[in-house]
Amino acid sequence: MKRFVLPALIFAYALAFRIHGIEDHFLLLGDQIRDWRIVSGGFTDLPLLGTPRHSGGFSHGPIFYWILWLSRQLIGPFTNQLPHAGGIGIAIFYSFSAAALYRALLNRMSFAFSTTAILFIVSSPWEASFSGNAAWNPGVAVGFVNLSMAAALAAVEWKGRIVAIALGWLAFQAHVPAIFFFTGLLAGMIALEFRQFGPGKSFSLFVRAAIVLLILQIPYLAAMHRGELLAGGPILDSLIRAIENPSSIHPTSAYRFIRRGAVLLLFENSEFVQRYTAFLVVPWILGILSLRPKGLWLFLAFLPVLGAILGYSISQIEFDLYHLVTLMSSFVLLFVLGVQSLARWTRLPLWIAFCYILVQQPQRFAQAPTDRMDSYGSLIRGARKIVESGRKFSGVEFQEPGPDPLLVLECLGKHATPGSPIALIDAKGNVEWRE
Repeated sequence: MKRFVLPALIFAYALAFRIHGIEDHFLLLGDQIRDWRIVSGGFTDLPLLGTPRHSGGFSHGPIFYWILWLSRQLIGPFTNQLPHAGGIGIAIFYSFSAAALYRALLNRMSFAFSTTAILFIVSSPWEASFSGNAAWNPGVAVGFVNLSMAAALAAVEWKGRIVAIALGWLAFQAHVPAIFFFTGLLAGMIALEFRQFGPGKSFSLFVRAAIVLLILQIPYLAAMHRGELLAGGPILDSLIRAIENPSSIHPTSAYRFIRRGAVLLLFENSEFVQRYTAFLVVPWILGILSLRPKGLWLFLAFLPVLGAILGYSISQIEFDLYHLVTLMSSFVLLFVLGVQSLARWTRLPLWIAFCYILVQQPQRFAQAPTDRMDSYGSLIRGARKIVESGRKFSGVEFQEPGPDPLLVLECLGKHATPGSPIALIDAKGNVEWRE
């Protein structure tokens, strides 16, 4: 039961958490409109690069577009190819990753630890905005982080560690801020190989990992060969700036940014935790102190968070909290490890944390997702009425800002006809016509 039924329940719950009501409040903004159009063709039409980054350049591989394209092929036929099919597909991928991580945790840790951790991880209303309610690359990256963690926890030899490294790299391909998780993971896999089998085997693992990562970068290298990339980038620019001007390094601001993101992800911006940050920070400190210098938790839980603090200390780009979603599982594991460290005296704190997150589920489910577009359902209803009317249109105007009504109608098989009336969709989905 522990190996199959409980992970299956987590899969079903994580999926329901992300897609309930998605046809009414899917987040259809500029990035989602662009990406849904990109995946409307065949697989060979997909770009070799990842999504454009707001800080400049592109993500380092097309894995997000591959998953979004697969979602359109498999889920799209059941939704008239409407964009929320992408959100459902990403939610399925994420839920599978969460179930895999839960199973890996159960094989290593107690029921109370594993279940407390996974409930924190899958029931963050804000994180659910990315891994379901918006077909967006950060949600795919979080799924790959979970799969990478699961593979790392299950790995006993180099083959399993290569799989973990490859999955961690795919998280970085999907969303650049996952580099902090990947570097901690890579260091952990090589360190554990060194401890178990010596320097020769650890060097062999490093070489094999480099070959695998090079293979995963073939699409990106092909794009470079075509001249599709610009030189430099925010990471390189930030490093150069830090070297040239050490006074630009700001670790205190970076720590506050990380702490604020963790409060949002774990406790949905609880006013109590915002005011008494020790509720989060003290378990973190206890978790760090409980880590063994060569233990796996050091590399999966602590080093990604430390790397993020160091990385954002030198960052020259504007901080945005969505950059931190790939650290969700690390934040949670470090917190729960700290609570569990008190078990040498009493197991009560861990069970209190378990009861707390269990009792919070109805409220968190009702809040999910935090970021939603309630006008999406009205847009869909209005578009369907236009299709059912059989009338031609030269354009469509939607009363609410943001969504592209023409994209929705294209998904429903209708296109604009010049010289025809303009359709007007109001906030309730009613349609009027203007000559």
